[in-house]
Amino acid sequence: YEGNWVGTVTFDFYWGSSSHNTLFRNAVDMRTLRVDGRPMTRNVVALRLDKHSRFNNALGNVLGHGGMQGQLERTGASDFSSSSIWSLGHPGDPLVAETLLRHGNYDHVTKKTHWDPKFRDHTLPDSLYLSAKPAFFKDLRWPPIGPDKKPMAGSIPARDRFLAIPAPEREAQDLLYLGEFHRAAGQFEEARAAFQALLAKYPTSSSAPAARADLQGMK
Repeated sequence: YEGNWVGTVTFDFYWGSSSHNTLFRNAVDMRTLRVDGRPMTRNVVALRLDKHSRFNNALGNVLGHGGMQGQLERTGASDFSSSSIWSLGHPGDPLVAETLLRHGNYDHVTKKTHWDPKFRDHTLPDSLYLSAKPAFFKDLRWPPIGPDKKPMAGSIPARDRFLAIPAPEREAQDLLYLGEFHRAAGQFEEARAAFQALLAKYPTSSSAPAARADLQGMK
């Protein structure tokens, strides 16, 4: 899992465990939003590895964002009420932390790059699977992310494409997804409220026809 810009990474235990994954040169900024676009107030974690998620690797990642507050690491059971860079072994598996390889990760809580003392080599390769800059990066810097880069978290093509979408279109799409989420859960009043809010605020958006159709279908 390399070169991504995301809000969080979670290996949970609800639908099975995860093992033998490698996270390399990712920006995990902990700016995760709720489905309605509001900031998360709980479960704000950069890398969450729940029980049985063993023998994973995290190298050269940039974790959190400037000015944030929180703690570096939480092990064992947690109610996830406070922000944390690492959550390891929830709700109680010490082997998650013991089998995790962490090397060359920068976090915005300690404002440091942490290296595994067992490894003297502090040189991070550009990529673990690419031999050269991909053509689709065009004028963007490559590799885009890492504690050895300035700035440490540069943009990637997917992020640029997303940010190029006008904010009203993104917000309208969020409301559409929120309404469809509530509808699928059988929460029809909440679904109607989301669709109606979309049509009231963004009646000419590309998501408006789908919202109208969804409302019509719920009558």
